[in-house]
Amino acid sequence: MEFQEISPKISEMGNNMQDFFEEERIKEISSSSGFIQRENKLTAPAFLKMCIEAPINKGHGHSLTELCAHLVGLGVVMCKQSLNEQFKKESVDFVKKIFEQLLLYHLLESAKQSDIFNDFSGIYLEDSTSFLLPTHLRDDFKRPGGTAPDAMIKLNFTIRHKGS
Repeated sequence: MEFQEISPKISEMGNNMQDFFEEERIKEISSSSGFIQRENKLTAPAFLKMCIEAPINKGHGHSLTELCAHLVGLGVVMCKQSLNEQFKKESVDFVKKIFEQLLLYHLLESAKQSDIFNDFSGIYLEDSTSFLLPTHLRDDFKRPGGTAPDAMIKLNFTIRHKGS
């Protein structure tokens, strides 16, 4: 599959990501992943925007010079070496966590919209369990079937998710 074919999908996902995550949430995720340890010129939201927007605008295969130029448009001035140092395990973990949360959100939204339960007139969960009671209750709660003298309660229940 060519990049041009998936580029609109990435663009839509990038727009959704920016709408979905508030700046503070992005900062929390970057901190928990170890990406941004202290305040510096490059913020987590700017790094994320760069990672999303640069491929959308110009395709893949950017040089550090092009990425730095993109960051200038986001209000961040960095040299190539400083930006290069940001591409490390923690930055990968940060972007991975962002995409995992976005994917989970989209999967849950898709499940809500498709509502697989529409194909069924009723959905029921049925189960039962039994409890042995102290022997002094055997006259009030006789065990069904069998000749054992134990007292017992059997509980049957049905949960209706859909249906009448």
